[in-house]
Amino acid sequence: AHQLRHLSDAIIVGAGTVRADNPKLTIRLQSGEGSELRMADMGRGVDPVRIIAQKPQPLRVVLTRSETFPETEAERAAALFTDEHHERTLIMRNAEPLAVLQNLAKRQVLNVLLEGGGQVLGSFFQAGLVNEVAFFLAPVMLGTSSPPVAMSDGYPAFAGAALDRVSYEKLGPDLLMHAMIRPADPGQGPQP
Repeated sequence: AHQLRHLSDAIIVGAGTVRADNPKLTIRLQSGEGSELRMADMGRGVDPVRIIAQKPQPLRVVLTRSETFPETEAERAAALFTDEHHERTLIMRNAEPLAVLQNLAKRQVLNVLLEGGGQVLGSFFQAGLVNEVAFFLAPVMLGTSSPPVAMSDGYPAFAGAALDRVSYEKLGPDLLMHAMIRPADPGQGPQP
């Protein structure tokens, strides 16, 4: 997960994820790990010099429908708002997925990582703005009464998304599945 963050210019989460998990959303690579990243990693066409070069922490973007978030003491104490990278945290209120990406593009953000939660992931899938996926399968059962992605008519928002260039990699006890989303219209999105 940290290598994915290293490849990203911004990480997006919803306010619910901040409330539930208090994520740091920072790059925490082991010594030397950043220099081992190659262009082939994660199937990206990224300049290897850019990957290996020391880079700042990615922007951390919190999406919310609340006009007052963070409003509770616990929300204001979240790592995103109090750590040494707090100045790299943005709150975007009532923004649709395309507007979020347009705003980030104005900030020279080229690669965005959607880390959750389910409504955020679902909204970007429903808007047709996801071109690549990475799922980590871990040997642990987690869960709540909320689905991990937004549902539409009882199906995940990404149901039916066709995948290309699927790859699997064992990472310790976990399994990473990586793929490109095949665009519905052959003239749009990533090309094989």
